[in-house]
Amino acid sequence: MIYIYITLISSFIGIVFSVYNKKEITETGLVYYKSKTKLAIEMLMVSLPFFIISSFRYYVGTDYGHYSVDQIPSVLLGKQAKVETLYKLVIRLGHFLYPNNYQVIFILTTLLVVLFSFIYIFDRSYNVPASILLFTLTTFFNFSMNGMRQAVATSIFLFATKYIVEGKPLKYFIWILIAVGFHSSAIVFFPIYLIRKFHLSVIKLPIYILVAILTYSFKSLLFILMNKFGLYTEYLNSYYGTSNSRLLILNITMLLLIIIVLVTKGKDVLKNENLNTDTNILLYLILVQMFVNGIPNSNRMLLLLFPIAMTLIPNFINEFREILLKYISYIIIFIGFSYYFVYSILINNFQGTLPYAWWMFWK
Repeated sequence: MIYIYITLISSFIGIVFSVYNKKEITETGLVYYKSKTKLAIEMLMVSLPFFIISSFRYYVGTDYGHYSVDQIPSVLLGKQAKVETLYKLVIRLGHFLYPNNYQVIFILTTLLVVLFSFIYIFDRSYNVPASILLFTLTTFFNFSMNGMRQAVATSIFLFATKYIVEGKPLKYFIWILIAVGFHSSAIVFFPIYLIRKFHLSVIKLPIYILVAILTYSFKSLLFILMNKFGLYTEYLNSYYGTSNSRLLILNITMLLLIIIVLVTKGKDVLKNENLNTDTNILLYLILVQMFVNGIPNSNRMLLLLFPIAMTLIPNFINEFREILLKYISYIIIFIGFSYYFVYSILINNFQGTLPYAWWMFWK
């Protein structure tokens, strides 16, 4: 329950600060805060609970032990390790700062995830408290304590999406290259900028559905390639993801939200590049899911893109002018995401983040 508590605390802090920290929406749809000092204080206050819980965990997350006994020692001893270049630098820096314990490496990892994730939220969310709730309910926070390198790569991608919104390809691709330096799977982010000019409409929707069906039909090709290059067990591990169907339901729910907004407000809604960027990332995510469905541990690939819900949901619901419709939308969507979180984390302990234990740094 500790994850729920810190999420509610951070969300409440966000609500309090939203009263005093004035903001406005730029022409591209990004959020501009008038007081940078208040922005820095608010960002620190809402992110600090997550930083503390993740930084000072002890053997929380399935990969914690794997990193402690295998990957980190291998990097420090100069042995061959399946760790990308930039994360090797994090490991060496953490060891340099505190040679007697690996915990500083986990603290630095958490710092990267939380820093980039919350900059993304404050840059692009029209409802920060709702985005904070989704930081947990998407299971991304729990994922960050297990798939650490992938979580760093994902948080960098989320941060870099503002350059898609602004139409700055060089900055976007540089940051994605950095993300690849933390985890090679971040290569999946490169094509997203190429669909920046696509604008979904009710007329285009049937065409997209047809493309999704064709994508699903050709997924067997991926199995052939994985077996040919030995990726089946060596890269994606040898067990199957457990929540792909639930992820698909949530993705379709988000797509329905977008369609309702388009029908009620008109297609000009997507002239807001902030909204259009999240729409295209969701469309891309659904295609990726159609393609990798059934592949061992494909959940990790999907969780690279799924956290876009943190801004997509509050920003599209913000388009509703009717208060009742806003509340109904939030209730329906948060019930769905809450069920997903409870089923995945609290019941099945997906990511292995339960039970929570503190690192006894005072011993």
